[in-house]
This record gives sequence, structure tokens and C-alpha cells, in this order.
Amino acid sequence: MNNKKITLRELDYLKIIGVLLVVIGHCTSIYTGGWVFTSPVNSPTYGLIASYVYTFHVPMLVFVSGSIYYYCRINKGKYNSLKSLIINKFKRLIIPFLFIGILYSIPIKYIIGMTEGNIINNIKSFILGLNTGHLWYLLMLFNIFILFYLYESFILNKKYSIVLNLILFSILYISSGFFINIFQINRAIQYSIFFYLGYEFFRSKDRLILKLEKLKSKSILIMTPILIAISLVLILVSKMKLSSIMLSKFFSLINVVIAMICIIICYLIVYLINNRMKNIILKEKIDKLINIIGKYSFNIYLLHEPIIFIALHFIASKYINPNILVMVCLSISVSLSMLISVIYMKIKYSFNNKEITFQQ
Repeated sequence: MNNKKITLRELDYLKIIGVLLVVIGHCTSIYTGGWVFTSPVNSPTYGLIASYVYTFHVPMLVFVSGSIYYYCRINKGKYNSLKSLIINKFKRLIIPFLFIGILYSIPIKYIIGMTEGNIINNIKSFILGLNTGHLWYLLMLFNIFILFYLYESFILNKKYSIVLNLILFSILYISSGFFINIFQINRAIQYSIFFYLGYEFFRSKDRLILKLEKLKSKSILIMTPILIAISLVLILVSKMKLSSIMLSKFFSLINVVIAMICIIICYLIVYLINNRMKNIILKEKIDKLINIIGKYSFNIYLLHEPIIFIALHFIASKYINPNILVMVCLSISVSLSMLISVIYMKIKYSFNNKEITFQQ
């Protein structure tokens, strides 16, 4: 298997891990004290898990998108024009954003009393990207694709080094707060650095994989907990408050470093499973699980949060063991998202068959 196929498989792993981490983050956020729901039961462990997961789950998904974009654009020759890119990503991101938001997420929030006021005003706010819930990611990613496409010629120009591009994207990251939040433009500018890093990762994959192949499995296993420890220390450092606003903006770049360390940790684990695992039976089971979840990963992302809201609406205020509450939310949100996806696909398939029969 060549490096391209190996890397694509590992990116698929990272995407699925990223989606599951988003779900885990939403299931455990009840113990952070700053979310939609709060629990009467304290759980510092799950509060820490939520805080740790939130440092890198979205950056990792954006990183993977940047890598896949490079593969599609350079290796597969897709998106030859800005128009073709916009049409493709509108179908892939904006239509699900509108469909799930207006017909699924907003109605559920109204039913369980999470949203008040005029529903038309709430829908307008949603369309403008101001009150989108977890679906903000789709709108943000759509903007990143367009912005990156427009800038890509500078990246591919050898006159502009990686260092220069990193400086530019770092400036965009620290200045993102000055941009408008309509249509998630500010977040698109903020997260574009991770898209660029993913892009460069796939461009440099052969050289990076060659270096990894020289490392022994034991060395990678030793590196992983060290990197976890470093990321935890940096998270503590990132909580420091500086008196100067300008210095605090530059200091916020430590969050990019933390996210990238965590992405590297996840990649090393995936690399070991995909390339170094000697237990064939266990690897086959992991691959089977990844394939099942991977088939529905995008739908899990789209559907999971309102399901968690429904569950927490009934159990958040109860004195429930945190382990039970988190497992209930996690299992219900993932399984129901997959079930809804299967039902939808069967209805769609049945409808398409009837349409073909009618045309015949």
C-alpha cells in the first residue's frame, strides 16, 4: 500500500475520532459549569476531559479537511474553478446546515424549551450564522474552502515559504476577533491556520512518513505520554492572564500549539494501530468498528447535539452518577443518529426506486 492510501486511511481515522470527540465534549460539558445544562453532581474528571477535548477536536477536523482538500485538488484534479468548489461545498455543507438546522435542530430546541421568542427571528438569526449551535462548523468550513482557494496560488508559489505562510495565518488567527461574526467569518479566519497545516501535512506526507518509519514502536509509545504531559502543562500556561491586550493576543497562539500537539498524539496512535499493530484479530475489529462509524460520521455530527439536549432535558437536574449520565448521552446520541441515518437512507432509496419505476 502506497503512502497516499496509508495517509488517507489514517486521515479517515482522525476524522472519525474528531467527530466522536465532539460528541464526548458535548456529553461531558455539563460538568464544566459553563454550558447550556449544569449538573447538581460535581465531576472534576469529566470537566477536565471536556476542557481537554475542546482544545483540539474542531482544529483536528479542520486539519483533516485541509489534507483531503490538497488530495482532491492536487492529486485528483478536482475544483478546477471557484464555481465548481462553491457548488460542491454548498451541496455538501450549506444544504445540510439549512436542512438540519431549520427542520430538526431549531424545532427540537423549541419543544424542550431551550429557545424562546419568535421562531422566524430565530431562523433568520440561524441563517446569518449567529445562533447556529453545533452547526456553526459547517458554515465556518464552507467559508474556509472559499478563502483558502483564493489564497492557494500564493501557497503553491515557491517564492513564499512555509514560514511566511505560517506567519500570515498566525496573524489571521490572533486578529480573527476583529472580524464580523456574521456567517461565521471570524471563526473561518481563526481556524484557517489548521486548514493550512493539514494542507501542508499532506503535501509533505512522504517525507514525514519516512521519518516515522525510522522510529521504533517503543519510541512512539514513549513519545505519546510525554506529548500528553506537555499539552497539559501548556493548557495550564494558557490560562495565564496578561495585562496587555496585544500581548494576550499573541499569547493566544499557544492554543494553536496545544491543538497541534494533540493532533500529533492522535495521529501517532492511529499510525501505530494502522501500521504497527501485531494483533491481527484486534486490528480487524478496530477496522470494522471504524468502518461502521465512518459510514455515518458526518450524520452523527449533524444529528447528535439535539439528541443530547433531549436526554439532558430530562436527566440533567437529577443526582445521577456522572459515569452513567455520560455513557447514556454518548450511547443514545451516537446510536440514534445512526438509526435516523439508516431510516432516512432507506426512505430515500425507496423513493428513488419508485421515481425510476414511474419514469419507466
